[in-house]
Amino acid sequence: MNFKKWLELLLEKTLPEWRDHYISYSLLKKRIKLIEAIKSDIITGDSNQVFLNGYEVGFINLLNLELDKLNRFMEEKSRDCHIRLQKLKDRIEKIKNGYTQAAVMSSHERDEVILAGKDLVNLHGELILLENYSVWNFTGLRKILKKYHRRVHAVMGDNYIHWAKCQPFFANEFLLEIISECHEILQCFLCMVLPLYVNAMGEMFQKEVEQSVYKSSMAALEILNEMTKINSAYNDV
Repeated sequence: MNFKKWLELLLEKTLPEWRDHYISYSLLKKRIKLIEAIKSDIITGDSNQVFLNGYEVGFINLLNLELDKLNRFMEEKSRDCHIRLQKLKDRIEKIKNGYTQAAVMSSHERDEVILAGKDLVNLHGELILLENYSVWNFTGLRKILKKYHRRVHAVMGDNYIHWAKCQPFFANEFLLEIISECHEILQCFLCMVLPLYVNAMGEMFQKEVEQSVYKSSMAALEILNEMTKINSAYNDV
């Protein structure tokens, strides 16, 4: 199965509101085919070369627009996840400060514990999905540039990939810090509450697995792992 099919499979599984923010792989691929067809039809000459150059510049502009789209989405989501994590940290700290024993906790306090756990799991799942988003889009970009080089015989791939590696959608230390912090908080939170709320938390996690964020993040990881296992060409991502 080629990358286009893998990407289509991923988009079926991911959050509906995320689908338009992935790289427009099919559109870029069609544009390459158009340039290839024009290049094979034109007669060598200065005027024809100018005509062809216009299409090639148009392709690069389209590629730049795609990168802008990826960067904006990554930056927006990273900021949103950071804000949510900080708010969750405050909620959990309040829970810890009021933490006594299950026998004396009110039903409201127990509900707050379960709700905080649910929100934390959702955030962790979304961060996994966001990290996965980075890998998928970089893979798509790299493959598009290889197609462009192979079919149009225009050398721009290595320089463009080097530049893309520095873009926020891929080189995002801020996101990695948020993921690490969220993972640590989730582990500490579970150690704190699970001994008291095994049944309640177990039911909550079961429901989360069936919900969109966590389910989408797990599906994205499974698809990426399967694609990598089948085609070793993706291992250099």
